Amino acid sequence: MKEGLSLSKVELKVAKEDDELWDRLVESSPHGTIFHRWKWLKIAEKHTNSKLYPLIGYKGAEPVGVIPLFYQKKPFLKMVFSPPPHTAIPYLGPALVDYNKLKQTKKETNFVEFQRQVDEFITEELKANYTYISLPPVLLDPRPFQWTSYEVEPAYGYIMDLSNGVDYIWHKNCDRKLRQNIERVRRRVIYVEEGYREEL
Repeated sequence: MKEGLSLSKVELKVAKEDDELWDRLVESSPHGTIFHRWKWLKIAEKHTNSKLYPLIGYKGAEPVGVIPLFYQKKPFLKMVFSPPPHTAIPYLGPALVDYNKLKQTKKETNFVEFQRQVDEFITEELKANYTYISLPPVLLDPRPFQWTSYEVEPAYGYIMDLSNGVDYIWHKNCDRKLRQNIERVRRRVIYVEEGYREEL
């Protein structure tokens, strides 16, 4: 545990049909994604043979974070995922409420205590013996997971400047193998286009 962090208790509650509250908390978090939204989670639950545990952490009456956990049970194995496997959901994990408005020490204490309670819920309530959590892209601090004995493995993506145009990106940023893969997809008449709120 990091020295100097004084922790006050976070209490977890399983959200029942609190879809409006849940989505409000997700929207108030810089870590909230489309994958965290209530309807998306319920669809994932339905199609993954999982039980969804949407947890909200509170300090007193104030919510500090949410995390959707998907529980699966197989012979001799109780598993918790966030996101669930075989859904093409790239990440999920915790979304901490109003995180960017907090001072650094408050960010850390909220996250550490929230993660500690989530870990306790996973081990004591669900009695899971396997847990996999993939953090959302802007939640960059893995230490609360390390401090609760999780194995942390960084997964990096790429940010590309698009202002130079398609031709520049195609010739300067894409290697030969990538260009070949893209051409193969084009020949199969698979295309990607920008969508709007209606498509979402």
